[in-house]
Amino acid sequence: MVSRVKSKENELKQLIEFQPYEEQVRLTIYEFDNCHAQIEEVKEVQDRIDAIIKEVPYMKVPIPVKWNTFLCEIEGSGKNTWTVKEALSEMGKWKITDEDELQNMLKSHHDTGHIIYHKGCELIVLRPQFLNSIISNIITVFDDKKVGSKMSNHYKELCNKGILHIDIIKDVWKEHKGEGAQLEDIIDMMIKFDLICEIPDTNTDDGERRFFVPCRSSPTLNAKENYPRGDEIEFIIDFYYFLPDGFLHRLYVRMAKWSMKRHESLKPTFHCRQMNFFIDHDHRVVMNNDIDNKDYHQIKVTIFAVNPLKLQSNRPMVSINEDIIHHLDKTLEDLKDRWAKRVKYTVGILCSSCKEHEDKKDKINLIPLEDILRVKGKNATCSDGCPMDVSHILKAFNKHPEGTYKAPFVSIQ
Repeated sequence: MVSRVKSKENELKQLIEFQPYEEQVRLTIYEFDNCHAQIEEVKEVQDRIDAIIKEVPYMKVPIPVKWNTFLCEIEGSGKNTWTVKEALSEMGKWKITDEDELQNMLKSHHDTGHIIYHKGCELIVLRPQFLNSIISNIITVFDDKKVGSKMSNHYKELCNKGILHIDIIKDVWKEHKGEGAQLEDIIDMMIKFDLICEIPDTNTDDGERRFFVPCRSSPTLNAKENYPRGDEIEFIIDFYYFLPDGFLHRLYVRMAKWSMKRHESLKPTFHCRQMNFFIDHDHRVVMNNDIDNKDYHQIKVTIFAVNPLKLQSNRPMVSINEDIIHHLDKTLEDLKDRWAKRVKYTVGILCSSCKEHEDKKDKINLIPLEDILRVKGKNATCSDGCPMDVSHILKAFNKHPEGTYKAPFVSIQ
């Protein structure tokens, strides 16, 4: 038995070695029986976890004893949730009278995993497993009995189109015996966590609210969504071999919100790991992450001009403002800062010359799009010194190195 455990340990180490997430794995590997482990063995693992947590910069900041007293009391209260208003009314007993101190305390306990709180939300989740159970039952795990119940149409819409009906949220909330007044707070928290985004001005038979859930969507486009295309440009967002699903779906949620602000009646479409959305009446965007090939860590972005007349010659050209790139960069940076600080990414064009050489096939050589848009001539240069003609990119963003002609300006806010 010991030799089998050691063999499995060595196998795990080999699987981790040289992987892009290797630096995020903290060895040593501990082995103990889940059912018959001794207290000393479990304590050894707990001590190791505590030691790692103490290395985190914010853990080196002294925390007032009253913060810990507050935590001990709420953990023993048996309550699942609290509102910020309720918290403020109770803070006096711990001599916390300043709202800034309350926010700092809640953030500290959120960062260490004891509670769930997002500044700007009214709800404080005192038991993280409570929220996890609700969210998983709303958008991840489906009960077969419910799928076949009176809400079957709602579940089909969620499975096939990634559209969540408010009745499903209400039903799960009722099952978890949540307080009715806090239902809106739960929805608000899911929106602020970028798990869902509300579809504005829902024009349906029942007039009820609906939400997009990118992680629950159909795998294929229907015929109507395959719009005839004119000219197009393509670039990629490369995540250096590490793209968490949660980050991908949150990006799609953010871009869906942005698109629907521009035109409420034109809804984005989600299809598994692909998203199509509106820029303006002349352009659409497709974002796609294909996990079935070697580029599983990339999101391919295609901006194309719509071609309603299906012209084969003189096809419509892409002509947009570069603010869409600034917005994408700003969104990625905010998501990274909020949800995945260790994620690294570059938005750019693959160097065509490097791509052709097999000796560089494992090296991702991107020319950042921001650098291309600052080019004065026709060519950009990759980090290996290869020149690349980028005039088609410059023209698409109304940067014309060969002339003074400017296509109609499209403002993207």
